[in-house]
Amino acid sequence: MKARTKIQKKITALSKALPKITAEQKADAMKMHKAYTMVTYKHINYCLECGHKWRADNAPVRKTKRSVCPKCSEKLILTGNSNGSGFYDTLGHRDTKFYGIITVHEGWQVTRICISERYMRKKEKPRRWFKEVMQVWMDDKGNTQIISSQVANLMGYEHRWGESPLEFRGGVSFAHQWKWNHCPNRVWHKRKVIPILRRNGFTGSCHGAIPHQMMQALIQDNMVETLWKMKRYGFAEAMVYDQLGDKYWGSMRIMFKNNYNLPFDQISIWKDYVDLLEYFAKDTRSPKYICPGNLKKEHDRLVKKKKRLIKAEKLELQKARIALDEVGYEEYFKKYFDLTFKKGELVIEPLRSVQEFYDYGDKFHHCLGANSYHKDPKYLCFVAMVGGEAVENVQISLKTFKVLQSRGLQNKPSKHNAKIVKMVEDNMGKIMKAQSA
Repeated sequence: MKARTKIQKKITALSKALPKITAEQKADAMKMHKAYTMVTYKHINYCLECGHKWRADNAPVRKTKRSVCPKCSEKLILTGNSNGSGFYDTLGHRDTKFYGIITVHEGWQVTRICISERYMRKKEKPRRWFKEVMQVWMDDKGNTQIISSQVANLMGYEHRWGESPLEFRGGVSFAHQWKWNHCPNRVWHKRKVIPILRRNGFTGSCHGAIPHQMMQALIQDNMVETLWKMKRYGFAEAMVYDQLGDKYWGSMRIMFKNNYNLPFDQISIWKDYVDLLEYFAKDTRSPKYICPGNLKKEHDRLVKKKKRLIKAEKLELQKARIALDEVGYEEYFKKYFDLTFKKGELVIEPLRSVQEFYDYGDKFHHCLGANSYHKDPKYLCFVAMVGGEAVENVQISLKTFKVLQSRGLQNKPSKHNAKIVKMVEDNMGKIMKAQSA
């Protein structure tokens, strides 16, 4: 889309004046591709780094997923299917990474996103493709404008960037579309930030968050700014991704005052724990409750207690309440019910009734039903099944289109967790399409 407004025309001109990506930066991006790969077929091993092939008993390789190329002596990692068949073994292996450059140009905060791909195929040496595919321009008020190359959505889950020039390709909500919110795998070490970001505590490191989202929040959200200056980066990221809200701020302050620390993956459990404390009319400003010695144990204890209270209610009253909730749930979430993601034995489907929330909450011993996740229109919940057996429930944000949590038995990730999260992320385009239907 051609630049139409004054600000778009200005950014287009400024973008052309940006310095080109240097050879040093491209070399730095190559450091992301550390893994050397190989594939096997029958009794033949193929090194995808130098193209060499050799005969050997590859049963040990398929077991350990590791080997050493006798020609180039590189330590190799097995990729593709274990039986030697499939796309990666017959066509090749594509290693895709995103590289970021955080800089300032004419008073604008600029995040430059590049894509770096190494394409490897049997009997051939690796080929590389590197291109700048997106720029996020932000002013000192946190307003953003995005220009990017054209991106194709393949089969609803895979995005492929083309050689098209950087242009404006969206409207007002453009910056919040999932497919544009890429977190770089590596960022150029020489980073520059505008004065207001430096004043608000940002020095260049995003600590795992998406750069332009975090920088925008640091300018526009006082709570995120405070958390960032306190070096509570996990809580700041949770605020940006809509996992925490204003109602938890008082409890967080008490927790910080008592030097109670939590890793990022435990914040969602802590949030649920605070909700449970409120349910039982406990003081959510008391360190006694807010800072448990064993968070998971206390969380699970309250979940069981709440479930016992729910089960103790009269059966007819519970059925009536669920039936009433079913009407509202189906009315709001019905447009997502046709979504089904499949890959081999792994199948992921949305929860299609309120009763399923309680059933899976009982099955996995977590708070999916007890905390009434079905009543919050900001979130969409799925069940992941392997071989017809449910293994995890997945929660995504319908605002940021990010996976917030994916947990199975006892609120822990199953052995399939990485595959489940990746499949949901790969199919996020279908969820966005269903939302707009």
